[in-house]
Amino acid sequence: MSVGQRKADRLWPRPRATRHVWVSQPGLQVPPLQGFVLEWRRHSYRWWALVLTVHTPKEEPPVTKLEWLRAERLKPVRSDPNGDAWRIWR
Repeated sequence: MSVGQRKADRLWPRPRATRHVWVSQPGLQVPPLQGFVLEWRRHSYRWWALVLTVHTPKEEPPVTKLEWLRAERLKPVRSDPNGDAWRIWR
């Protein structure tokens, strides 16, 4: 940060569209996965999203998946790069 820089100039731009999502999984009491939407498409009357997820099974290496999922399985998550959680990593 330079001397005299305004706070507004230090902030990251807020995303216009939400791309972070929770992905529901089949099964009872299975926690959702974090996902990132790369693209949207409409087929017939349904919306589909190309979603990147990372599975982290216990005591196994992480598995990255890229797959088309129905929009009904996704729940948007607001992402704010200027929020409190982001400051922990800086």
